Amino acid sequence: MALNVKHGIFTAPTTNGSDTVISLPANFDPKAIILWTAYQTAAGNTGADGIFSVGMGTYRGSVVQQRALSWFDDDGVGTSVCGYDYVSDAILKGRSAQATIDFECDLLSMSSSEVTLDWVDAPASAIRVHYFVLGGGDITDALVDDILITADGNAQNETVASGFGQPDLLIFLNGDRSAFAGGSGDAYLGIGAGYDAATGAEAILKTTNAAGSMNMASGMKANRLGQRLAGVAIDGESRLDARANWPADGFRITKPDAYTFQNRVSYLALRGTFKVAIGRSTTITTGSTVTLPGATGSTPRGLLLFHTNVPQQDTLNTTHADLGYFGVGAFDGTSEGHAGVGNDDGNTTSIAYRTHSETKALQMYSEGAAGVLESEADASFSGANAILTFTDLDTVQRAFGWLLIGAAAAPTSLPLPHPAQRRTLLRM
Repeated sequence: MALNVKHGIFTAPTTNGSDTVISLPANFDPKAIILWTAYQTAAGNTGADGIFSVGMGTYRGSVVQQRALSWFDDDGVGTSVCGYDYVSDAILKGRSAQATIDFECDLLSMSSSEVTLDWVDAPASAIRVHYFVLGGGDITDALVDDILITADGNAQNETVASGFGQPDLLIFLNGDRSAFAGGSGDAYLGIGAGYDAATGAEAILKTTNAAGSMNMASGMKANRLGQRLAGVAIDGESRLDARANWPADGFRITKPDAYTFQNRVSYLALRGTFKVAIGRSTTITTGSTVTLPGATGSTPRGLLLFHTNVPQQDTLNTTHADLGYFGVGAFDGTSEGHAGVGNDDGNTTSIAYRTHSETKALQMYSEGAAGVLESEADASFSGANAILTFTDLDTVQRAFGWLLIGAAAAPTSLPLPHPAQRRTLLRM
């Protein structure tokens, strides 16, 4: 048994119908993949339209399951011009203008040592795309699907699939919508992870379309999965229930804040013998490192980071001076990278920007013409833990969520019997 995790970055083709083949080590056995891009063609930060897309997919039973979420925020306009896509038929999709789909990528297949993606609509530019592949025998099942959270305060059971069992890890994409759709409208990014009632985190960023000044909201909450907003106010919140209350082949959510509107939340469900730790931490203003504690006895294989740029708090933030930025980063023991998107809340002119790094697992930006880098960190593994070593220190402790996945602990070797016992055994 083994847990295999691979982070990497590839350049998207600019010709429709092209495939991207992600080559993996022999017998990697991929089970799930997460993709994200900030529409950058190289490392750095750019003052330009805010474009971000994230998606996830599985190939269970040689059948593709995929979901994608995207954000568009026009730069340099006096009234906000925003667009979105939240779809179940692509693993990446995005816009280069409010009314213009620029790219669509579908998961095509997975084999023992590669993942193949099909660019049914290639981007106009050779954008850089991050990938995070999970595989190996420690993952015994994986499926991407979605749950429609109903407009009430009632707990809900979700069946992943018959015979799946209870997931050992759930990663969520939240589009703040009741149905899959795309077009002109408020742009929303939500990513979270959890595996029981006490362990979870979600990062959300929303910008309002057709606002006279940029009107944004941000949250980096612990134990929340699937927050829904009405304007820039919380409309409903969900979280995972205690595992003892989960159905045999799925999971159960409760609603600390009842929903007025339905919310369709996509999820990647993983089952297996791997070990996982999830938490919420902050950047630092002194010192150099932050330790993210892994599961006892595990060997780290992958780290996924997701965040906004506001201080740690358990309420929605609509007024912070640095609002708002959203980023995703990863590390696999060798390769690390990060991408993000932002704008300036409350400004009468949109100051949108996007960022891309191929050498840092975590970056925090605040608002400026092209974004202002406030801090960044390299990742490493030590024992069961992940270590973030900051090469730039911030003046604000900004919150980020993290997911650390590790290989199952090796079986404990049985002690050799006493010599007298060995002689007895040999005579039997």
